[in-house]
Amino acid sequence: MRYYETMVVFKYDLAEKAIDELVGKIESIIKEDSGEILNSEDWGKKKLSYKINKDEYGIYRLWHHKSGEDVPGKLERFFRISDGIIRFHTILMYKKDIDMYEGKASETQNENSNSAQEEA
Repeated sequence: MRYYETMVVFKYDLAEKAIDELVGKIESIIKEDSGEILNSEDWGKKKLSYKINKDEYGIYRLWHHKSGEDVPGKLERFFRISDGIIRFHTILMYKKDIDMYEGKASETQNENSNSAQEEA
């Protein structure tokens, strides 16, 4: 299993129900074969940096997930055939972000603060 970050920009004029259906399908693809959604953030409607197919705004959604190596390919195929999706991007997460989800970041901070207190 690998850790991924997926960003999707939906068309801003989609109905809430249509977005919910797309989100449900995306999350079901991620959860296939014991994948796990670590975090899901709805960033809402934002102005695009440049027009995409005459659209000036988009609805942004971000997922952090742990899944198999074939999931990004499955997601990309789904994104390409979906009409309501303007842009998408899936990348491997940075080590520091992975550590945060695995609880190592808090352990490291606790160790550093304990050693600092011992030195004082």
